[in-house]
Amino acid sequence: MVKSVLIGLGLFVLLIIIISYLLRFYTRHGESIPLPDYIGKTLEQAMEVEESKKFSFIVIDSVYMPEKPKGSIYTQDPPGETPVKSGRKIYVTTVAYGVPTVNMPNLIDLSLRQATNLLESIGLNVANIIYEESKFDNAVFKQLYKGREILPGTEIKQGEKISLVVGRDSSLIENESEINED
Repeated sequence: MVKSVLIGLGLFVLLIIIISYLLRFYTRHGESIPLPDYIGKTLEQAMEVEESKKFSFIVIDSVYMPEKPKGSIYTQDPPGETPVKSGRKIYVTTVAYGVPTVNMPNLIDLSLRQATNLLESIGLNVANIIYEESKFDNAVFKQLYKGREILPGTEIKQGEKISLVVGRDSSLIENESEINED
């Protein structure tokens, strides 16, 4: 009985040692090289670097950044100088070649503040604000692109300027002038 338990225990320990050795061999434990920093290089330039032949690049996203060179690598994961094994996948975000488009939102009946915030959140800018007399103070009545009304859902390039026609309550304007005269 004791002999069987000792044989079983010995086989168990031997199995653990064998598995441990095979895992080190399979995972190449202790073999790593520092990952170069590819940020700022184009994907083609990054692949030309000698160490790059040991990695595979996967583009996960592209972002529009007019101040950065188009097609260059903006971020990489894992970051540069990280010790990694050859064959590792490097996930990169590149700078877009073209200007992305967005759908023009419906700004009608929103407050000026809401409309401005919504435009800025999708990458559009407010060109100017045109006030018209109305009983609805600070409500957007029209949205204009290059002097013409633009309909919601129209595709427009990010960074473009939108003019807003906004209501101004004439009674508030009169009250403000009376307060300023006192």
